[in-house]
Amino acid sequence: WMSPYNRVPEIREACVPRSNVTVCDTTMREGEQAADVNLGLETRLEMARRLSDLGIRQIQVGYPGRSLLDGETICRIKAAKLPVLVEALAQVFQADWKHQIDAAIESGADSIDLLYPSSDLRLKWVQQVTREEMLARSVEAIRYAAGRGPIVRFAPVDTTRTDLAFLRTVYTAALEAGAERISVADTA
Repeated sequence: WMSPYNRVPEIREACVPRSNVTVCDTTMREGEQAADVNLGLETRLEMARRLSDLGIRQIQVGYPGRSLLDGETICRIKAAKLPVLVEALAQVFQADWKHQIDAAIESGADSIDLLYPSSDLRLKWVQQVTREEMLARSVEAIRYAAGRGPIVRFAPVDTTRTDLAFLRTVYTAALEAGAERISVADTA
């Protein structure tokens, strides 16, 4: 499946390759989403060392507000002084979103990725909220996290199935609220 937006002429023309690209490795987080995969702390630290040795400059660890192991992993990677940015995630669509942001900041993460689904499908059937509610919570969470230390990145989950006009509104609001980075999350 490929987003229909990939074929829009103005989108294709605007896709200019950048010379300054940061690869953010998500193996640690994504890998543990597979059945029967549980990486221990030492395995995670060795993975971070090896990724650093390969030249990866950003590692996405996980959800310190949901997992003590993720928080400890971030603390230990930071203590090892590896030349990588360490990213934590917070699901701002959850009731405990402030706790998740606080835990990410307390872990010492360099970057925090705030997640909220944005496609009408996910908003209606999974989150059971309106676009307006999604946008209000996202802005509130970005403002809550901004200026507290880490780089704030906002990722509207299921981006490629989001209505393009609404997505522009979301990105504009995220940047105005203090997000330093915005992402396209091709969940599908």
